[in-house]
Amino acid sequence: MLSIARRKPVSPEALRRHAADVALAARFDELLKRAQDTERVFREAQAAHASIADLHRLGKDLDRALTDVATTIGFTGARPRQRPPYARGPPRRNAC
Repeated sequence: MLSIARRKPVSPEALRRHAADVALAARFDELLKRAQDTERVFREAQAAHASIADLHRLGKDLDRALTDVATTIGFTGARPRQRPPYARGPPRRNAC
């Protein structure tokens, strides 16, 4: 007689991490748009020969915006890709 093993229940920690990843990924487009706008303002200031102080401030703003985008990508992409905890069935294998 063949017995079928039950799947382990999803831990609350896994559910929490999954929800956090989904929330971060939802903000990606907004953060990317902000970074693009900030870069445009910085490039326009460069072309207009703005003062060093203005370029420094705008450069720091651009750095902050790019860091937000990179951090979002890092948090959502650093973990191995897993199926959402509510997915059913055996894990899928890559066709490579």
